[in-house]
Amino acid sequence: MLLSLNNPAPSDFIKNFVAQNEVNCDRIDAYAGPYGIQTYTPALTSSGTNPTLGTGGFINGSYYTIFDQVFTWGEFKFKTGFSQGSGTFEISIPFPAQTSVAPSTGSGGGLIVGAGRVWDNSASTARQPVIAQLRTSLKIMFSVRADTGGGGRACGSNIPFTWDVDDGISWFVRYQRQAS
Repeated sequence: MLLSLNNPAPSDFIKNFVAQNEVNCDRIDAYAGPYGIQTYTPALTSSGTNPTLGTGGFINGSYYTIFDQVFTWGEFKFKTGFSQGSGTFEISIPFPAQTSVAPSTGSGGGLIVGAGRVWDNSASTARQPVIAQLRTSLKIMFSVRADTGGGGRACGSNIPFTWDVDDGISWFVRYQRQAS
């Protein structure tokens, strides 16, 4: 609908606004799927030896975009026969991130892009909040509070606890997509 700048808007402009724009919204859904949510399979890697998820272990990821903003979430869980690897855990993200603010080379040094939860399945009280930081333009990492002094430690092979079957991390991250 085009509005003339010389004439005021018709009296039914607001009443009919939704109906006039409904076709455009339907067309977006047809291209992007329901609500624009897509799935991807993140890669779980490490700064040292890569971990393996084990038999029945899984990693899932989903995302949607609004202009240059990417919203992504997921989780991984270790199962029988897993290997925790060595070093800091890293998770791939669906699109390269804008890195005008330097990514992290260690815990606490990078742009905080989200949050999550690490859980130790053997102890019902062992759920800890984590922050998600940009590790590189293609990966995120997680940090937990190490002590009351406010320091952080990167989640990895033995941090924040010794990993076991059914332990894992879930996350939600938002970042700016790198310009094409």
